[in-house]
Amino acid sequence: MAAEFLKAQGLSGKPVAVVDIDAAGKKLRSQENCSVQQLQVTPGAIRLQYLAQSLPFPVDTVARIWGNPQRQADALQWIPFTEEFNREVLRVSGLQGNYALKIDGRQIGVWPAAAWQQGINLALLETPQRNQAMSVMQLNLRRAEVEARLRRYFWIQGNYFDKKQMRQQDNAAALDSVRQAAKTDGMLRYHEENYETAMYKELRDVWQQEINTITDLIYKVNKPVTHKLEIVKI
Repeated sequence: MAAEFLKAQGLSGKPVAVVDIDAAGKKLRSQENCSVQQLQVTPGAIRLQYLAQSLPFPVDTVARIWGNPQRQADALQWIPFTEEFNREVLRVSGLQGNYALKIDGRQIGVWPAAAWQQGINLALLETPQRNQAMSVMQLNLRRAEVEARLRRYFWIQGNYFDKKQMRQQDNAAALDSVRQAAKTDGMLRYHEENYETAMYKELRDVWQQEINTITDLIYKVNKPVTHKLEIVKI
């Protein structure tokens, strides 16, 4: 569903970023959705300052839906998500031998000249920019956890109290009604404990404030930053 939504926005085929360097000619051939500064090509090494305009997407490998063992990563078997949406490509032509990639001084990996010619997809590697994206993902998961409490509260309102003409009464009679019905209704039993606290508007307001705080924090930490890239002959 998320992939189809992104396609509908016209984002299919758009990269996270692409850098194409001609080492033999000592020049930047092209850059897409990023900025390359201070490019230096010397015998045995290429150095540059790199600022992407977006972050890679860290595909989640943990099952997080209640009662469902499926993981986000499982969808890659059917959807070409990496090819369509998650390409952060660093391509260098004119190399000979093996070259290591360092980002901010930390070695990421080593590849032969043929792989550099084809292009390295940084989005699939443990880079600083991917780690930054991971922090955004973790914050968003926390936001979703808090939001789920509110969603479960409103599930009871729409799926149970509406039928009882007790929508948002949230009093002792409402709680007793949920407890009684939950004895024979599995879905109500699942939502019962959450309702015992969510029925208090003051607490729901606190949850909403937490959601807003996390959302604001996400927009602070999701800005790409400049990284120093080094491609060094091994």
